Amino acid sequence: NENITYKHRLLGYNDSWLALGERENSVKYNSLPAGNYTFEVKAIDNAIPNKSIVKQINIAIKTPFWKSWWFITIIAITLLLIVWLYYTQKIKKLRLKQKTNLERERVNRQLIASQLENLRSQMNPHFIFNALNSIQEYIVLNEKELASSYLVKFSRLIRMYLEHSQKQEVTLKEELEPLSLYLTLEQNRFEDVLEYEINISPEVPVNNIKVPSLFIQPYVENALKHGLLHKKEDRFLLVSLALNNEKTNLICKITDNGIGRKASELINEEKRKQHISFATAANRKRIDLINTNRKHKIVVNITDLYNDKNESEGTQVEIIIP
Repeated sequence: NENITYKHRLLGYNDSWLALGERENSVKYNSLPAGNYTFEVKAIDNAIPNKSIVKQINIAIKTPFWKSWWFITIIAITLLLIVWLYYTQKIKKLRLKQKTNLERERVNRQLIASQLENLRSQMNPHFIFNALNSIQEYIVLNEKELASSYLVKFSRLIRMYLEHSQKQEVTLKEELEPLSLYLTLEQNRFEDVLEYEINISPEVPVNNIKVPSLFIQPYVENALKHGLLHKKEDRFLLVSLALNNEKTNLICKITDNGIGRKASELINEEKRKQHISFATAANRKRIDLINTNRKHKIVVNITDLYNDKNESEGTQVEIIIP
């Protein structure tokens, strides 16, 4: 071995002969590309420089699977599929968001229309006519102070209605102020044969609780129009507000000692009038609209009250507002 050196080459990679150093007897190729090669080597005896024998080894390096056409095709199809799914989902989400926004806009438009219906019901011609009639009567009787006081209350009530009609929600205090004024004016219509109370539990934060605007009065109006109007004496209306035990719901109860729903329906049938008030129907539609986008729904329960003799003692409306 001391007198022998080696030369080598790798056909298909490098056609030139390369000599190894003294006492070297190995060759290393790193990262050969895929393909077919022929490794050739010859040993040279320094004593006989012209005598050499060439030996060959055929080498085949296969293409890695990740470089094969079928793998590249699969990857390309997979990437295209991922991109397609991504944009499909994105477009689907955008359409769903657009649909949700359109639905919200539709509900908002209907809520505004419902608010206007409620405003129209609370400013109905009969109520305005009766109020103006009362003012005229005071003027005719030369009751200037009464006429002035009534006119101030009436104008304040109308102004509150118009202000609240522009809002979706108001505080409970703001909702009760026009209700109290309304009952004061209606008390005059009943010629003072009407007693009413608005009881608010001390635990109710009237300045913090928000309720739909122009919401409670239609039920009060219904109690007056259908329950108490047909009663001749001892008319009494109670509006009570409290929180439930869990402090999660506002409970509003409107209780009257009127003639009851059945008797009222019979009277209205005789008069051939629609027995479901416009105000209550508008509020029922409004509740459905409000509940559309709410997880916790507003609930209205109506109960007929009876005494031990199964005689009607009035009606109670319970409004549960989360």
